[in-house]
Amino acid sequence: MAHAAGYDHDIFISYAHDDNHAPADAPGWVDQFKAWLESLLIKRRGKRSLSIWRDTGRMRGNTLFDDAIREALEGSALFFALVSRNYLNSSYCREELTFFHHYNSATPGGLRVGNQSRLFTLLLNNIPYGHCQQWSPALEGTAGFAFHDAADETEVGDFTAINDLRFQKQMRPLVDAVELILETMEAKTPAAVATGGSGAPPANTFYMAAVAEPLQDFRERLIDEIQARQGTVLSEIPPPWEFDGHGERVRRLLQTARFSIHLFDQWQGGTIIDRPAAHYPQEQFTLARESPALPLVWVPPALELETIENPVQRQFLLDCANGEREAGQFEFVRAPRSAFIDLVLEKLAQPLPAPVSGQAGQTYLVDTHQNDNEYAFDLARYLAKLGVDVDFNQESRDPLVSLERFERAIRQVKHLIILFGRVAPGWLQARIKLALKAICDQFQGDQECCLEKIWVYKVPASRGEIALPRLPPIIKIQVLDNSHADAIDPAVADQLLGAAVGPGGGQ
Repeated sequence: MAHAAGYDHDIFISYAHDDNHAPADAPGWVDQFKAWLESLLIKRRGKRSLSIWRDTGRMRGNTLFDDAIREALEGSALFFALVSRNYLNSSYCREELTFFHHYNSATPGGLRVGNQSRLFTLLLNNIPYGHCQQWSPALEGTAGFAFHDAADETEVGDFTAINDLRFQKQMRPLVDAVELILETMEAKTPAAVATGGSGAPPANTFYMAAVAEPLQDFRERLIDEIQARQGTVLSEIPPPWEFDGHGERVRRLLQTARFSIHLFDQWQGGTIIDRPAAHYPQEQFTLARESPALPLVWVPPALELETIENPVQRQFLLDCANGEREAGQFEFVRAPRSAFIDLVLEKLAQPLPAPVSGQAGQTYLVDTHQNDNEYAFDLARYLAKLGVDVDFNQESRDPLVSLERFERAIRQVKHLIILFGRVAPGWLQARIKLALKAICDQFQGDQECCLEKIWVYKVPASRGEIALPRLPPIIKIQVLDNSHADAIDPAVADQLLGAAVGPGGGQ
C-alpha cells in the first residue's frame, strides 16, 4: 500500500529507457534519481510507506503497452514525466502519459488536488513547453522542475549530474511539492482509512508467502483459518512476476504486515521467470527477514532435512533450522499442521506491544544540511549494515515544522550525529544550541533525558579546524574527521560505536 491511501503507488516514473543508459553496467541517471527521491522522501521526510514504480524491463524493442503498465498507471497517485529529447520522440512514453491523463480525467478525483496537478514535468533537457511539436497537451499546466545544466534559454543542456551540488538544489522544490500534494491527499482521506499515527502494522495482518505446489492446500487452509478469526491475509502476489517487480511488490506488502508465514518442504517451488536460479518461496523469505514483519517458518516434522535430494533446498532448510535466530529474526517450527495452525492463531490473538516510553526504538539520529545529503545517506547505510538503529532528522518544507521535528527527535535518541561539510559554522552552532535547549527543557520538566552524546562528523568541504565554532564543554561533544575522504572511512565511523581511534580519527 502506498502513502497515498487508496493507491498502490505514490509515484509512477515515466521515462525513455535510453536516458538511463550508462557504460560498464554503472547505475544510470534514472536509477540514481529514483534512489535520491526515495532517500529524501522516506528518510528525510518520514514517508515510510512511500511506493515509487517504474518500468525496469518491459520496454524492449516492440514490447506492447501491457496490463502490468496499465495497472501501475491506474494505481498511481502522481505521474512523473522525465522529459528529454528521447522522451518526446518516444511513442511508448506518450502512450503512458496519455493513458494516465485520460484515465484520471474520467475519475471523480480528477487530475488535480486543490490547485496542484498530479502530473509533474521534470525537464532533463531545456525544452520549454510549446517549443517542440512532440509536446503532449496533457502536460500543459503541470508543475515544471528543471533537472538540466543549461546556462540560459538558448541552450538545450544535459541532465544535471547526480554528484553536482546543483542536482541537490533542484531536488528540494520537487520533494517539497510531492510532500505537499501527498499531505493534501491524505487530509482528504476519510479517517476510517487513514494510517494510524504509530506507523505500526495492524496486529491481525499476515503476509502469506508463496509455496511449492504440494503445500498449496495447507496454505489455503491457513488463509481460511486466519480470515475466520477476523485476521487479514496478504496473499495475492502472483508468481509469475519478474525479479525486480516481484521484490518491489513483496517489500511493500511486508511493510504492512505484523507476521509473515513461510511453508517449506523438499520442493523449491516456482522459478522466478527472469532469474532461473531464484525461487519465489525462498526469495520471499529473504525479503521477509529484511522487513519489520516476523517470519514464521514451518516444515513437516517427518521431513529429514539431511536427506533432501535437491542440494540447494537441503542447504537452505538446514540453514533455517540451525542458523542464528536471535533477536526475533524468525521462528522455525517443526510440528504437525494442526499445531502450527494453533501457533498462528495464538499470534493473531496477541495484542501489539506497548511502545517503550521515551525511546521510540531509535538510538542514533543523523542530522544534516541538504548540501551534505550524500554523505548522510552513505553514513546511515554504513551504520545500518553494522546493525545500528539509525534514522534521519525528518525535514519539512516548513522550517518551523522542521525545527519542531528536530527537537522531538532529540528527546528520543542517545546519540546525535551532526554532519559538518558544505555549511557555515553558524548552522552547526545553531543545531547544537537546539539540542542543548531540548536537554534543558527535559531537565526543567523533571523528564528523563535520553541524549548521551553529540557527534560532529566532518565530511569533505568542511574547511578544517578553523571553521569549527566554539563548542560548549558542558556536554560531551566528540568531533570526528572524515573530511580527508569522499567515502565513509570505517576507522572514523566505527568510533560512533565505541571502537578504538584509528587514522583520521576523533579529537
